[in-house]
Amino acid sequence: MSITAHLLALLDTHARDTLQLVGSSAALTLIILGVVWLFVGGQFNLNSRYESPWIPLTKSDRRGIRRQLARKAPLEFEHTDVVLELAHQQRRQTFGALTIFAIELPNSLGVAFTNPDPVLLTLTSIGLIFFLGVGLYCIAVTIRLNTPIRQLTQAAATSQPR
Repeated sequence: MSITAHLLALLDTHARDTLQLVGSSAALTLIILGVVWLFVGGQFNLNSRYESPWIPLTKSDRRGIRRQLARKAPLEFEHTDVVLELAHQQRRQTFGALTIFAIELPNSLGVAFTNPDPVLLTLTSIGLIFFLGVGLYCIAVTIRLNTPIRQLTQAAATSQPR
């Protein structure tokens, strides 16, 4: 939206202001809807932090599971259900962060294009590099989690009595 506002600003100032307002409102609406979606889906529950599978684990167990999910250590199939839940939880959190960056990226680019102040352009460039770096990292983490989730799901399916 904000990039479109910049292109239309070349023709008319009023269109730019209107589109900036619409773009910022759309970004804010998406963020609010995302929080509502997380709350309704049970992901944004204040009591869930006490029900997290991480709570009963020791620091060394947490480190070991993180290493397994990062594929730096072989998967241990003793507690498949807990490790699988933690893998899904990590993927949901990573995907949520990626979604927030995707919503804010066009908005920050639009602000930089409509106001070509050197300080603002420098800050936007730094922010853009940060957004892209974090976004690429989130994509890599999500892709890296696919293999352990698949293996853990297969192990959980074969170990369940019928």
